[in-house]
Amino acid sequence: MHGTVLGVHNGRGVLTFGEGRRLEFSLSEWRSPGNPEPGQNVDFLEENGEARAVFLALPTPTNAPSPQQATTAPAQNTAAQTSTPLTLGVISVCCLVLGFVIPIGVPTIVSFVVGVIGAGQARRHGDDTALVLSRIGWITSLILLLLVLAGLIVSVVLWTQFGMPAILRSLTE
Repeated sequence: MHGTVLGVHNGRGVLTFGEGRRLEFSLSEWRSPGNPEPGQNVDFLEENGEARAVFLALPTPTNAPSPQQATTAPAQNTAAQTSTPLTLGVISVCCLVLGFVIPIGVPTIVSFVVGVIGAGQARRHGDDTALVLSRIGWITSLILLLLVLAGLIVSVVLWTQFGMPAILRSLTE
């Protein structure tokens, strides 16, 4: 039979199966490495109102992890998930710094795009550090791009109203 571990207390485990049925089992009946933990899917035999030969069930398409298992996932999965948003945040800030050095604008645009993507992923993963880095990258990039755009608009307006600046005229003569 298949079920889910609800918990362990005083050397006994409790599992649920079917439509809310519960069975207890002695920890000596646990047949898998480690200890049973809440949310684990198990395979067992029912004998005399108790679960016997309780094994950790391997995930299959019909035996997908429960939401409880997702919250009790090993720390290595969490680290792998948060490394991408953190990396995107760092890339965003580095491109922003590069945007101040290279005035072409491409690093600033890359910083904006990567920062927006990194912030979205950081929110989904709950990674506050990555969220702060990504926000620094995309918000500062946006401000820098708006300042460049404002400078271009002011230059065009001044050019159309006053003609070529005197310094440029002296260079072309």
